[in-house]
Amino acid sequence: MSVYLYQDIQFKTRHSITTGVKEIGQRTKKKMTKDIQFQTQESLTKVRKIKTATEQRTKRTSAKVSRAVRMTLLLAYARTGSTLTGEILHLQPKNFYLFEPLHGLIKSLQNQTEVTFLNGSTRAISTVNEINVLISKTVYNWFTCNFEELDMASLTDFFLDVFTPEHETYFKCLGPRNKTRDISIETVQRCVGILQDRCLSMTSVTIKTIRTPMKSVEYLLQTIRHLKVIYLVRDPRGMFLSRARVGMLRWNELEEKSKMTCEQIDNDIEEFNKLYTKYPYRLKRLAYENLCRNPIFVVGKMYQFLRLPYMEIVKYQIRNITTGPILKCSFCTKRGDALGNAYKWKKDIKEDRLKVIDKYCSNVYQKLAYRYLSYQQLKKVKETWQAHVDLMQV
Repeated sequence: MSVYLYQDIQFKTRHSITTGVKEIGQRTKKKMTKDIQFQTQESLTKVRKIKTATEQRTKRTSAKVSRAVRMTLLLAYARTGSTLTGEILHLQPKNFYLFEPLHGLIKSLQNQTEVTFLNGSTRAISTVNEINVLISKTVYNWFTCNFEELDMASLTDFFLDVFTPEHETYFKCLGPRNKTRDISIETVQRCVGILQDRCLSMTSVTIKTIRTPMKSVEYLLQTIRHLKVIYLVRDPRGMFLSRARVGMLRWNELEEKSKMTCEQIDNDIEEFNKLYTKYPYRLKRLAYENLCRNPIFVVGKMYQFLRLPYMEIVKYQIRNITTGPILKCSFCTKRGDALGNAYKWKKDIKEDRLKVIDKYCSNVYQKLAYRYLSYQQLKKVKETWQAHVDLMQV
């Protein structure tokens, strides 16, 4: 092979390699450019989403901080007329109403000690004090629409949907909810804005609960300056008979339950009285029997205390749910003759059971203005609650 031919082959080979490398480089550069552009676009999209979510959270946070709404805590015990009283408060317009929002949390604490929150964190809860603190903060977060700080059991509990069809959109977003663990944190995070936006758009928030101890109330009064508390009570004799009628109490448990419950009520009364001396314009006690005796008048006083407009439509609805024949429905808000329902237990109570309740609850009767009567006297009187002048009373 001649030198010239060899050099020519070398030149062509180098030229081909160089050209190929250039072409590969150009293709690689184009691909890299496209990849970079795609990644940049993807990053920008993510940034926009994060920015939008942050702006929404900021708007909600600003709204939570700046808004001044009426807040009412209806604190009661099981079978004291709290469903009826809660529904009466629910009648006000533009009201974010929550029926037993602690039900899911308390139920989960009975089965496990670790609580999982919407933000992904977990916390071990074991002592009574830790439970009371958690209850206080949970109620606070419900009142302030601060749902990001709530636990998963609370946000997915079906009780939130009871008596509140306005929350249906949120529950439809969650999908099937047979068990709390079936609903992921991501799903709740996606849907919770529906509930939060509704909460923030209302002019009042009302919570009805039988699961909040009076010990937890002071924290709420200190941290929520617009909060007012209604402490609903009922004659313990009627309360226990009502619990037995709906299967919440077995008669062989009466001694244990009456002792435990009336000790709790006694402690709550003492705590309520202490709070009343500190916050006299923010707490009232309401006797269920007084509400049933004259619902239009008593609800008027209750609305006045809460500074709520007492409209004719509200009065009409109150008449509708508290008058007429007694209806056989243990958990309905409309049950007809309210006073007849309040004292139905007097016909049914047996003397031996009355003596057990009297043994542990007679001190509570006196403090709440209920008459301590013998079995024979009880059968003769129409009512056991005594009307009286009491600044703490609605």
